[in-house]
Parts: sequence; structure tokens; C-alpha cells
Amino acid sequence: IDSRAILWDADNGTKKHEFKEHTGPITDLDWQNDDTFATCSIDRKIAIWDLTKAAASSSSSSCCTAKLNGHAADINMIRWSPSSATTLASCADDALIKLWNVESKACVQELTQHTREVCGIEWDESGHLASGSLDTTVRIWEAESGKCLQTFTKHLHPVSCISFSPDYSLLASASHDRIYVWSIKDDTMVKTLKAGGGINDISWDSTGAKLAGGCANHSVCTLDIRR
Repeated sequence: IDSRAILWDADNGTKKHEFKEHTGPITDLDWQNDDTFATCSIDRKIAIWDLTKAAASSSSSSCCTAKLNGHAADINMIRWSPSSATTLASCADDALIKLWNVESKACVQELTQHTREVCGIEWDESGHLASGSLDTTVRIWEAESGKCLQTFTKHLHPVSCISFSPDYSLLASASHDRIYVWSIKDDTMVKTLKAGGGINDISWDSTGAKLAGGCANHSVCTLDIRR
């Protein structure tokens, strides 16, 4: 694992540009729009990149428009806010979720109620942020105020990943051997699935009727929400 991000031409498989700013392996990347994306790393830093500057320069450092520092441990995930082009959320092994203003390069909010590493974050359409942690809890936050609105505590093992349904009415979370599906409106668990191995990732289909999980034992499990 190296510390570079590479932009590829999907049509012919050639490398178009290489972005080098981190000093450790990159753990996540998220696009804000067609020209802007962010990367995070175990070096505890976040870099913001502008593709419009890549065409005019061969130097990757000239494409880096901001560097965000503040986490005290490896950063696991970053997600742009769907309602603000200048707001980026990050979560890390320091048990913190940080909200950044990328223009001022400042952390504007910290979400602090998790007690262990935060592995996953995801926004809904209204500006609420969901998070999953190794402390076995799943939380939903009012990001602007930093208030925790809901906490789901059914998991017995560390939460590895979370995912909102396409209409944002349901939130799925996965841990060592189970997937739980929660109703946001009713604050209840509506579905569960026991898997054969640790679940590394989950994804909804486009209709929100089915959910798939990729497992550490090389299998894929599926859950039909309608049954």
C-alpha cells in the first residue's frame, strides 16, 4: 500500500494524473464534484484536490488546495456533506468524528460520544450524519449542533460498516456476524440477518428492497427487506 492517489482514464486504462501529498497509506477517497475530491490517510491528515489545476501542472502539490490536520489517530473515512459544498466529515481511530470547513481549513464541530474507533460515517439528505463504531453502537447526529439524536445498541460486536437505504428511511449496520436494519422514523430494528463470517461491507440495491453484504469468509449474503 502506497500513499498516492491516481486518476485513471476508464476508457483505455491509462494513468492521467498522480496525486502525492500523504506520508502514509490512503484509507479513503470521496468526490465532492467532477473537479474536487478529498483523500485521508493513516498519516492523520486530509487533503483536498482540484483537478482543474492538474491539467495545468505536472506537480501534484499544486493540485492540493487544502490540508486538514487535527485527528490524533488513523483516519478511516471521509464524506462530503450533500447540503454544503464546503463541509467534509471525517472519522478516525481516536473515536472522534470531525466536521471541517474546507475553505477556512478549520474543524467546526466534533462529535464525541463514541468510546472507540469510528469505522464508518454516512450523510442523509437532510444533513444528519450516521456513524458506526468499534464500541458496538450506531449513532445518528444532528451535524450542525453536534447533538446525538439516536443511538442503536443491539450489536454485540464492533460495527464495521453502515449504509442508508436509497430513500433514507432505513439504516443498515453490520458487525462480526450480523446485519441489522433500523427504521429511522420508528427508532426500531426491523430486520436482521445472521451471516457466516465477518461482514466487511454492505450495499443496497437501487430500489431499497434488497441489501447485500460482503463477508470475510469469501461469501456474499443478501437480505430481502420485503420478507
